[in-house]
Amino acid sequence: MDSGGRGELHAVLVQPKRFGLLVYLALSNTHRFRRRDTLVTLFWPELDQEHARGALRQALRFLRGELGAGVLVSRGEEEVGVNREALWCDVTAFEQACQSADWKRAVELYRGDLLAGVHLPETSAEFDRWLEHERQRLRRLAAAAAWSLVGLAEQTGDLIAAAPWARKAVELSPDDEAGVRRLMRILD
Repeated sequence: MDSGGRGELHAVLVQPKRFGLLVYLALSNTHRFRRRDTLVTLFWPELDQEHARGALRQALRFLRGELGAGVLVSRGEEEVGVNREALWCDVTAFEQACQSADWKRAVELYRGDLLAGVHLPETSAEFDRWLEHERQRLRRLAAAAAWSLVGLAEQTGDLIAAAPWARKAVELSPDDEAGVRRLMRILD
């Protein structure tokens, strides 16, 4: 993520829960805004409503200070979201590359599981389920992008170019038996 020319977000990265909140807001594909009640339930389930809302206000204030004006936006008193034009996000760029069939760019942008190695303390089980679902969804998209590159190379008869993409696709979806067989045919 990058906030409109302000550079990398090192101060945010060392605050796992605040970083998780930012990621959740940035990846809210179907809903540009999220209700504050939802956010406190996901990120501060151990706190009562008053303290959880205070923690959310503090986290949003911190993020606004680090990200700059206009990155976090509100709709009314109860909804908050991310201005996607003010915050570059690799996941969003990856999804846009997939939507525009820019398969090579998509595979280049996919660098592994979402928030791999990041521990978000005391978040809800619902957030954990959302995160795992997003990881699987993005991994499937990346595998499909790699298979699309394989198909393009196969159309031109260039199996040498197809092989690394097929390896990448199988690496992303090792349980795909048809994919493993396809890789073996390409390598043969």
